[in-house]
Amino acid sequence: MQILNDKPKLLSSILGVQSLFTICFFFSSLAVSSTANNGFNVVLDALLYAMYCLGGLYVLNRSQSGLAVGFLIGVACMTTINSLKTAIFWGQLTGCEETVDGTVPHYSCSHIGGYRAICVFSIIMFVLSFVFTYILVEAKDEIVEGNITKGYDNVGASSFNSGAGAGAAYQPQQNSGQPITADL
Repeated sequence: MQILNDKPKLLSSILGVQSLFTICFFFSSLAVSSTANNGFNVVLDALLYAMYCLGGLYVLNRSQSGLAVGFLIGVACMTTINSLKTAIFWGQLTGCEETVDGTVPHYSCSHIGGYRAICVFSIIMFVLSFVFTYILVEAKDEIVEGNITKGYDNVGASSFNSGAGAGAAYQPQQNSGQPITADL
């Protein structure tokens, strides 16, 4: 189980699994898109899940700056909360009454199987997003470019040491035999 030790690959794998469930969620959302008052919302959720998965894969594989990883942590937290909200709403909607359909304005209950599918996929997305967010927060230092696992390039390079570069030994400047100090 070498993948468990490589956090970026583990996170990419989790996002890959989420992408598969996002496709299923998207097709289920199209089936229930005619639901009154929330049909558009579930299609929008499906599109947001797709953008989250694609953006997360981009950050993990191409743009591993601190800002990008921090942004991904924020998006992952919000996606986790949105998945829970969606699961609760559509889970409650599975208990709707088909006999009332059409007699109450702005009420529809015609796709109970689709409502269940949305609920199940939202629960799966919630669990995967929660695990992804937890691992991402724990491994953020390992993922960000320029951290200790990838090494520091040109840490000591500055205009004060005449461009000696990383690894150059510090040599204080001498002024008439006396070292320059900050004593006032």
